[in-house]
Amino acid sequence: MQILNSLILFAAQTSFIVIAILLVVFAIAILIARGRFKPELEIQDIGENFSRYKEILEFEILDKKKFKQRQKEEKKELKKQTKNSTDVKRKIYVIDFDGAPSEVKFDHFSGSVSTRVGSADS
Repeated sequence: MQILNSLILFAAQTSFIVIAILLVVFAIAILIARGRFKPELEIQDIGENFSRYKEILEFEILDKKKFKQRQKEEKKELKKQTKNSTDVKRKIYVIDFDGAPSEVKFDHFSGSVSTRVGSADS
């Protein structure tokens, strides 16, 4: 009986030490992971998607000759616009955050986002 008691006490002490070590390792891993997290700002050109949708729609609606003629006209217009590039193209920025804002610190983005949005108004 005494051997059984000492064996149970040994198992309890060993498991306590192993659990304590695992908790310390997990705490260190969490602290390291927090330090490596850097928020990213991804910018997508939505106008490109709309132009593709427009092209697909025209391809389905127009017959083959009119579609090719329309493409040639658009290429000519694009060349004229690139030659006369004095017009400033207005841009719209859509900011979409995934997750809760309280989890991520955006302090280092605040200046760049307001600068870019401010320049879009000009």
